[in-house]
Amino acid sequence: MSTTDHHRRLPEDPKRKGSKSSSKDLWKLAAKKKDKDKPSSDSRTLLVMGNQEAGKSSLILRFLDRTNEAVKPTTALEYTFGRRSKGHDTTKDVVHIWELGGGTALKELLETPITVNSAKALSLMVVLDLSKPDELWYTLDTLLSAASNRLRKVLKDLEAKESKIPAYLKKKSWSKYGDDHPDKDFLQPLQVPTLIVGSKYDVYQEMEPARRKVVSRCLRFLAHMYGASLPEG
Repeated sequence: MSTTDHHRRLPEDPKRKGSKSSSKDLWKLAAKKKDKDKPSSDSRTLLVMGNQEAGKSSLILRFLDRTNEAVKPTTALEYTFGRRSKGHDTTKDVVHIWELGGGTALKELLETPITVNSAKALSLMVVLDLSKPDELWYTLDTLLSAASNRLRKVLKDLEAKESKIPAYLKKKSWSKYGDDHPDKDFLQPLQVPTLIVGSKYDVYQEMEPARRKVVSRCLRFLAHMYGASLPEG
């Protein structure tokens, strides 16, 4: 795979360092199959957020095949992009990547990556530090709620322009549950693909079984409520 990228920074974020994590499925998350009723597959936006020092930057560097590059402290909001050739085709898959620093403190900055232009081909990833179980619920719920609120506003603006994108995204987000799901009244599925990733799994494995069970239930509940994907550990 040949990947090129470019990045720019927006100011300030607390000191942090990345952690190692697998990124083999990220292109699948960022890519989009062609369909006349769906957005173009050539360009996607990926928004990465989560705990401070959870390994977000490391994950992005692995995704972009820049593993020899030193991980630097993330500023408030960072942008980069990557390209991947599509076989013998002259076109390329392009993914625009935004990383939100500062944990939950800078959630107001989500209005920059979540826009009427990006919403139609947007994916979210939340990277959680499993070594800090007391922060997981608040971090995940706060960030997904903030993203949901921003998406709601953006999709309302698109509806005002008579775009078909909001209806398509809403239908798709609810399709996994079905019309008669018993939890329908409290579900709040995000209308874009969302992935929850846990880092520092080695620390999690060393926890007491009861504590691991609580963490697992917490993540599963919020993933279910927001319609997010949670890989099995």
